[in-house]
Amino acid sequence: MIPWNLVRLFTPWLSRSEIAKGIYHKSVFDQATFQTLTDAKGPIIYINATDLSSGDRFTFTQGQFDVICSDLQALSIADAVAASSAVPMLLSPISMRNRAGTCGYEQHEWLDEALDNRLTDPRQYRAALSFTQLNDPDKKFLHLVDGGISDNLGLRAVLDIMDVTGSLERAAELMDSHILDKMVIITVNAETDPDPTIDLSSAAPGFTSMMNAVSGSQIRRYNFETLLLTHELLQRLGREARDSGYDAHTFMVDVSFENFPDEQDRRYFKRIPTSFRLRDQQVDELIWAGRELLLNSREYQRLVAFVGGTLPNRTPRPVDD
Repeated sequence: MIPWNLVRLFTPWLSRSEIAKGIYHKSVFDQATFQTLTDAKGPIIYINATDLSSGDRFTFTQGQFDVICSDLQALSIADAVAASSAVPMLLSPISMRNRAGTCGYEQHEWLDEALDNRLTDPRQYRAALSFTQLNDPDKKFLHLVDGGISDNLGLRAVLDIMDVTGSLERAAELMDSHILDKMVIITVNAETDPDPTIDLSSAAPGFTSMMNAVSGSQIRRYNFETLLLTHELLQRLGREARDSGYDAHTFMVDVSFENFPDEQDRRYFKRIPTSFRLRDQQVDELIWAGRELLLNSREYQRLVAFVGGTLPNRTPRPVDD
């Protein structure tokens, strides 16, 4: 059963979401569905959006779709990406029907155990709540917006899984995986700097500048804490795996504009706006920056050496024609 049911929201921005989804479906993803990804036997891809009513992350996985009694495989990639990139105020939410309670879904016992720990382990309780809140027949629809609101770096899912399961073995079971001997996390952080021009005038910033500054500050602080927690978690997972007899090795590679050694480079790239429209030169420079930052990472260099690989040659920075 395909769950997608776009609600006819009476808003002038609805057409933008529809146009974006149509472009993704025909021109970007070649009308692919999640079944297409499964058939290709490639890497598992998680696409995140944010549930507008709860503020929690919604991840496009079959486990999440089991809760709402739906089939992820039949869903187009474009639908998920449109939801993940539905920036509030610019694009309308993408709406989806929730069929919870119609298919006999039963949640794991350890989720019930975690929900009983509201006072004794509030972090575990809150993580469990984010997994189970959709299993509510009275929640008829989900209205999904930009995934960056709830999880800008896409790392909170790992943290929540470990919080709610409490062990590496349970986490592997939840993700239908096994304990790995090499655990690698590569984070790509393209956050921008605040607008410096608001400090040049005594006039109060306008609405747009104020909203950008407030949301940007929240995201930057959230990203910082998420990176620290993820690094600590990765170290813990490595210890737990080794204690269980696995020859486990962990690597965390941070690709961030903040890691450019040159201050002018840092300032330039952190002031490229987050936008659906960038100049060709900016796109070329961003591609170069990602490659350059990755190759400069000592942790990435350590990973390549560990697996017996060699680093590719550097490429020159694109020059504006």
